[in-house]
Amino acid sequence: MKKRYQNAAKAGVLLFASTLGLEAEAASGTTYCDEYGGTAVDSVAGATQSLQQSFLSFQSSFPGSSFEDFLVSNHLFPCESANATQQASVRNFTTAVSQNIQFQILQSLFASGGGGSSGDASSNRAWNTWGTPTFTSIESNLGFGGRESTNSYQFTFGGDTKIDQFIFGASGSYTRIDAEIANGADDYRVAPYAAYSFNKNLYATAIMGYNRKRVDNSKLDGNGLFTDASLNYILPIDSVVLVGRAGHRFGYFAQEGRRSTGFNHDDDSWDNTYYISGEALYKWGDFLPFLNVTWEHFDPEDLQDDMDSAFLKLGVQYAVHSDITLGLNYQTELTGRAEDQDVYYNQAGMDLRLRF
Repeated sequence: MKKRYQNAAKAGVLLFASTLGLEAEAASGTTYCDEYGGTAVDSVAGATQSLQQSFLSFQSSFPGSSFEDFLVSNHLFPCESANATQQASVRNFTTAVSQNIQFQILQSLFASGGGGSSGDASSNRAWNTWGTPTFTSIESNLGFGGRESTNSYQFTFGGDTKIDQFIFGASGSYTRIDAEIANGADDYRVAPYAAYSFNKNLYATAIMGYNRKRVDNSKLDGNGLFTDASLNYILPIDSVVLVGRAGHRFGYFAQEGRRSTGFNHDDDSWDNTYYISGEALYKWGDFLPFLNVTWEHFDPEDLQDDMDSAFLKLGVQYAVHSDITLGLNYQTELTGRAEDQDVYYNQAGMDLRLRF
């Protein structure tokens, strides 16, 4: 499970690479997807045969071309690299919603005298709006010596109201993805969300949304659905607040068109992500610095192997005014990746919250 790349067609592709005189690592242990994931090459026998035929045809048209040239020309990438970009978008979205809900619960806790502060009455106001811009940089080793750098620029926003023990809201986001080799893409998401407080310490959240992706210069446009549900516990200890979260995220994506490459693709995909996070915050006047560690288990459809990831996030919230809060944060991935096929993930973000 910790080994990130185990090819569904490993034996066949290795034999194929050896037969053609390719270096073993060019195809070893890798399942290939379109640049933004979700279209892993089909069945074991079919994938091997189709890749063979397509590569031989490619070499006939371009004598002397390598397996790397073939992959890049067809915008095929290791699924881990492709999925890292896809997962960043939905993770940023659901995290922004969850963090906004958590912040409101904390404000209510502080206002009631918990967490070592009397807080301010504005935390009880009915309406809340928020916005979270993030910049994510992902650098991937493509497994044959090449590298791919991907930058995404995402803005997530929302508004909600508190009714007794419930919070009801709606959110949306726009993401622009730019890459060196892969096509660029625009990702749009919209989702209603809700939270329910069982008591001042325990609450649950639920998100259900739709996303639309438009990929530059290709037929990979498509539509998707995603959900996220979590159970959260807040424990105040004087000026320190500890937060634990456990949840599940589901995603489904269907492409509108297939590539005319000749090899088989699955035009729809699904995945499950299970996560646990722990966070420590310190109430220091108008400042609220925090440290968050999150573990994720990514379980895609059968052709791809499961992946485990751990992330470290540092940030601070600052109450500019009783009704305005600003925040800054930085996140990086802690876990190592498979040898020669690693993914380097770094993210910077900020958030703005208005209460009225």
